[in-house]
Amino acid sequence: MQDYGPGIPAADLPHLFLRFYQAARADQQAQKGLGLGLFIARELMLAHDGSLDVSSVEGVGSTFTLRLPPVAGVAAD
Repeated sequence: MQDYGPGIPAADLPHLFLRFYQAARADQQAQKGLGLGLFIARELMLAHDGSLDVSSVEGVGSTFTLRLPPVAGVAAD
């Protein structure tokens, strides 16, 4: 999934999937949420032998890549 939003600061990328971590956002006065969404998403991917990764450039946007292994007996489209 790719967006063209404000992007994520490079200093935040290594911490993005940590429990309760919230990247600072200049366009918001108060943080909303608990900082668990990306942590839970990555844990679910890892539990299924998959992965969740992100690349981002400030001012350009972010790309989140989810990968899951193929399921035996199911044809890929």
